[in-house]
Amino acid sequence: MSDKRKSRPFSASRQRRLTKRSSSLDSTRTPFNPNSSICATNVILVAIDLRTPKQKIEDLQKEIIESKDESTAEQYLNQLVLMQVYTNLEYGDNSIENARAYVNLNKLKHLMKPMAYEQIHMEYLFVKFDKILFDSKEFDESIYELIDQLVIYIEKFFSNDQIKRTIDLYLRSGSYLIKYDENIQDGLKYYRKAIELANEQEKTKSSIKHKHQLANAILQRSIAKVRTDRLTDDLENEFQQAIQLYKESDGEMNKNVLKVIDELANFYTKAEKYQDALNVLCESLPDKIQLFGDFSEEVIQTESRIGSIYLREGECLNAVEHLKTCLDLQEFVYGSNDSRTCETRRLIEFLKKDPMVSRTFFARTQDGIRQSRPVFRVTNKVSHKKEDLQLLQKVTKKPPISSKT
Repeated sequence: MSDKRKSRPFSASRQRRLTKRSSSLDSTRTPFNPNSSICATNVILVAIDLRTPKQKIEDLQKEIIESKDESTAEQYLNQLVLMQVYTNLEYGDNSIENARAYVNLNKLKHLMKPMAYEQIHMEYLFVKFDKILFDSKEFDESIYELIDQLVIYIEKFFSNDQIKRTIDLYLRSGSYLIKYDENIQDGLKYYRKAIELANEQEKTKSSIKHKHQLANAILQRSIAKVRTDRLTDDLENEFQQAIQLYKESDGEMNKNVLKVIDELANFYTKAEKYQDALNVLCESLPDKIQLFGDFSEEVIQTESRIGSIYLREGECLNAVEHLKTCLDLQEFVYGSNDSRTCETRRLIEFLKKDPMVSRTFFARTQDGIRQSRPVFRVTNKVSHKKEDLQLLQKVTKKPPISSKT
């Protein structure tokens, strides 16, 4: 047998691959132009820009700097628009970076009319205001100057709903400031300004819309006072005032009234007026069932709160009655393994240790039949009843004990 290896002839496809590979290695490389298009037979290949938005922003910034003195106003404006588009893709629509790129205050001002510039400046300030409220982890001192500037712009550009927008601005500012202990008083001042504006508008031109506006402002300040432990004597009256305004505009019992009642119950609980909290919660429960439905979140939370307050007061029978109802609703709505369901079940298991609770609520099965006595277990305990003693003797195979007469 010959030692030479027999060379296998190449197939046509293999020969084409080898030819293509060798030609690509031998050919001289040409630099790639991203703006060029490669034409082939019946095909046009266009170069794809694989740069990330961040790289595009950096390149565009260099281009703006290099062509600053030569570009026309139109070219400059196009560059700023491209900058805004890339920044939006990179940082998001509501980002400060996007707002800066969109407005570009220092560079765009000389290309626009003063009124148009101020409108865009106002939009930028609103984006900055939202950014501070939602994303800042520490207190931003610029919030005060920002509020004053926005109030001026609202008065200038929103003649139709100027008061409404100003009230909303004051309420949002107050909710931000009360998060920081040293600024709580300033936050409450903005709440007071909102109430004064709403009250003035309601007196000038009373309407359902203005009553809602005033009631909401009063409610928001009352909630802020409860959260910051400003439990003043007149706070209960403020809640009652909000309830009365909602009743005048929407009827005796409605969703807004029930919302205020829940916040009033929070105030009573924090002020340790537990009986008052129970009264308002128990009175509002039938209305919540009627308005929201048996399996609503509002009904579940109210049952849970009533049960918890009864437990806090040591009224175990009343507590377990509401907690059992709450557990049934939670198992149906949330499921048996939900953390809220498990917590309610844990409280009920704790209450079962009370003999009165156990006899009243857990001695019978769901069909009303009284539960039978637990099965006698030899290994766990010994009963002194006659039939149990006989059973024990039979199982352990001991001779019967003679009884003395």
